[in-house]
Amino acid sequence: MAYTTIPTIVTGDVATASWGNTYLKNNLAATAPGVVTVAGDTVYATAANAIARLAIGTANQLLRVNAGATAPEWASTLSGLTLTSPVLTTPALGTPTALVLTSATGLPAAAILQGTMVSGMVLVAPALGTPTALVLTSATGLPAAQVLQGTMVSGMVLVAPALGTPASGTMTNVTGIPAAAILAGSLGAGAYVISTSLQAAT
Repeated sequence: MAYTTIPTIVTGDVATASWGNTYLKNNLAATAPGVVTVAGDTVYATAANAIARLAIGTANQLLRVNAGATAPEWASTLSGLTLTSPVLTTPALGTPTALVLTSATGLPAAAILQGTMVSGMVLVAPALGTPTALVLTSATGLPAAQVLQGTMVSGMVLVAPALGTPASGTMTNVTGIPAAAILAGSLGAGAYVISTSLQAAT
């Protein structure tokens, strides 16, 4: 039912049945009470002096503008939207193709080992299990036994480590080695200079 603009009434005009049906009955039917049919219905303008009914959506749906930007519609997803600083409480993210976690806490070690950590992420006392590959830079508190099983990158320092008896080793610029230990092995070329005044301890 279309809305008909009501003309200006002047003195002497007679309100006939036709006039009442057109400007009262039909116009009232074109307003929101005449358009909606069930609880939860919504009305929106389709043009000047014209409205349409949008039936209620399903549970947890969101109201958004359609792809053509011509009318509202109900939707179950937020596709195409940019959310600024949203807070997600225990979300089920599925398996995203890409994800950046900054200042994240409570990350399970097993899940971390399956992907790649970005620069700046910090793990506090993680249980990493036995990773197939791991690069440690500026790490402290490393047990010597585990260090010997891998390769240390340049710049890492071991403080008073208990290295056991390594099968082989190259020591350059090493200080504080007891003379007895030096005499029991072979020195690499250019590695050490032994003073001619070296004497056996009394």
